[in-house]
Amino acid sequence: DMHLEQPKTLTSGEVSAGEEYELVLTNLSGLRRYRFGDVVRIGGFHHKAPMVEFRYRTGQILNVRGEKTSEVMMLNALKSVFSLSSKSSTPGGVSRYFSGMKADCKEESDSLALRAKDVVDYACAEYLLFNGELSAAGNTRLGSTMLPHYVLFVELEKGQRLQGLEASAALDRELQRVNPIYKSFRVKGAIEAPKVVQVREGAFSNFRDTLIRKGGAANQLKVPRVLRRKEDVGTLWELRVV
Repeated sequence: DMHLEQPKTLTSGEVSAGEEYELVLTNLSGLRRYRFGDVVRIGGFHHKAPMVEFRYRTGQILNVRGEKTSEVMMLNALKSVFSLSSKSSTPGGVSRYFSGMKADCKEESDSLALRAKDVVDYACAEYLLFNGELSAAGNTRLGSTMLPHYVLFVELEKGQRLQGLEASAALDRELQRVNPIYKSFRVKGAIEAPKVVQVREGAFSNFRDTLIRKGGAANQLKVPRVLRRKEDVGTLWELRVV
C-alpha cells in the first residue's frame, strides 16, 4: 500500500516478520504521521519490539515494466560485478566480489576483469529521461535498440577504463539473479540489458556541488542512487568518458 496517498498505518505491534514497511513518525516536536521515505524490513522481534533493517528510500526504485528493482538489489548486483573503492560513498566502503552465481568460462573471465575495476560512485536512471542521447551513442558502444532499460553511470578510480558492453552483460546477469521479476521480463524480451556509462574522474563530486548550488544542504545532501530529473541525468551525461 506504500504507493497510495493514504495507506493503512500499522503500529509496531501489528507488523509481521519478513514484510517491508515505510516508516511513519509522530513526535513531540510537532511531526504528526510524517512519512519520511525510509522502507525497512522486519527481521524479527526482540521480545515485542520489531528489529528493522533498512531496505531503500521510496522513489529510489527503478521500474520500467513493473519489475521494481530496489536500491538494495542494484547495489547487490553492482557489488557482484565490481569492487567498491575505499573512496566510495556507498554503504560498507570497499566490498569485494561475493556472487554465488555459476558462470561459464567466458562469463567468469569477464567477471574477473570487471572485478579489478574500483567504483568510486554511481547512479542509475530509466531510459525515458534521455532525449535521444542513447540512440545516438548506440551505434558505437551502448547498443542500438530502445526497449525499456536502465542506465548506470559509474565513476572509476583514476586511470581505469571500462568496456561498456562487457559491463552491461555482467550487470544484466546479476540483476536477473537478484530480481526474478526483472529476469522474467528479460526472458520475454520486454526489457533490454542495462547500459553502463563511465563518467570522468571527479564527476560525482562535481554533481554533488551542482546539487548544493541548487539549494541542497551541504551537510545533509547525499547523491541520489536513482535519478529522477532530466537535468541531473544531463549533468552526468556531459561528464561521460568518450
